[in-house]
Amino acid sequence: MVMLRVFLIAAALCACTLSVQAGAEKGCNGARGIDTKRVNGYVISAKAFPDQKKFIDECMAVIKDAKGKTVFSTHDHGIEILPISGEDINGDGQPDAVIEGYSGGAHCCWTYWIVSLGTHPRLVAHIYNERDLAFTKERNGQVLIQTLDGRFDYFDGLCHACTVFPSVYLRLHDDHLEDVGPDFWSKYQEEIDKANKLLTLEVLSRFRMGNKKDTVNFEEMKPVVLSVVLAYLYGDRPTQAWKSLDEMWPPQDKVRIKKLILATRGTGFATRPDE
Repeated sequence: MVMLRVFLIAAALCACTLSVQAGAEKGCNGARGIDTKRVNGYVISAKAFPDQKKFIDECMAVIKDAKGKTVFSTHDHGIEILPISGEDINGDGQPDAVIEGYSGGAHCCWTYWIVSLGTHPRLVAHIYNERDLAFTKERNGQVLIQTLDGRFDYFDGLCHACTVFPSVYLRLHDDHLEDVGPDFWSKYQEEIDKANKLLTLEVLSRFRMGNKKDTVNFEEMKPVVLSVVLAYLYGDRPTQAWKSLDEMWPPQDKVRIKKLILATRGTGFATRPDE
């Protein structure tokens, strides 16, 4: 089981990689710290609320135009103006601000506000997730948003460290968040190949039995099997995902786990500005 422990440690490190940025001491965190950024005539600030007794959240973000008028404001336990601010996030030719809110706590939660800083400033997207987001400008000028689907935290009784958080790749077009996972199939294939090295015929035979006397083996291999199924599913290979589930999961439990996977995945985690 040494290889399995290595797999789980690697998975946990992967799940935590994106969270490093959010844990850094930047912007305002717990009423401490301040940050200011100027973009296209707008001033974006992250700071503590002036009167802490009136608010549950300690930090706020404010965007003001060239005349000093507030065009957007929000609040959270922690607020950071991400470095990507000033880039065109949604491809409309206008610069945007990306504000990250963090609720505090060990494992949760992140909220993102993407605000257009063009002629008509507006909230373009409001995204909530139990994992943080990474914004990267690609060579073609588009901005890639990478994250992990936090809705799977503690999925089907797994511990947080054992949870399989599916990789998610997104791009924002106007105010529509598009899943571009299929463009990154090679990344999902790497996850599948890593898991398959542990899923020998003997291991799968024992796992499929779902024997209560072999609970340790079952619980340890559960996230490995799920990582294969979810990588296929999020890589837009649903036929292969369900085929893998059918071949590897205990027969008596396949219907239940498939329904749970679909219910947990849902239809996306972007919140429209008008909601």
